[in-house]
Amino acid sequence: MEKRKKFALVSSPHKRAFFNRKGVIKIDVLKGDVVVASKISVADTFLKRAKGLLGTTHTRGLLIKPCNQVHCIGMKYNIDVVFLSKNDTVLHIQRNMKPGNMSPIIRCSKKVLELPAGDAEYLRKGDLIIFKEG
Repeated sequence: MEKRKKFALVSSPHKRAFFNRKGVIKIDVLKGDVVVASKISVADTFLKRAKGLLGTTHTRGLLIKPCNQVHCIGMKYNIDVVFLSKNDTVLHIQRNMKPGNMSPIIRCSKKVLELPAGDAEYLRKGDLIIFKEG
């Protein structure tokens, strides 16, 4: 019997992400060679997207896909929200979003990266984000 690999690679020209056997993804987010976030989680099912960061007291980061709008209703802390295209280019950044607020709808956005407030300070519109195994 062939030994199963621990990770399955999901790739595109600009991203690499590895899923472990539990279906949980832990990835690093880079802008060039600079690590923007480390060991973020991914919400890629209906239930994971619906829960998002609700009920948490802090986060390393959460990648929500597909997504073009988020809210902070029920949240307990501020976050930076980075809207990404299908090619992982930054389309819009909502900095220091407070609990109870709702982001604008970013029509071309396919993914949203939620980070602790202040962690997106070096990101700018048009930057290319690279995801890689953490």
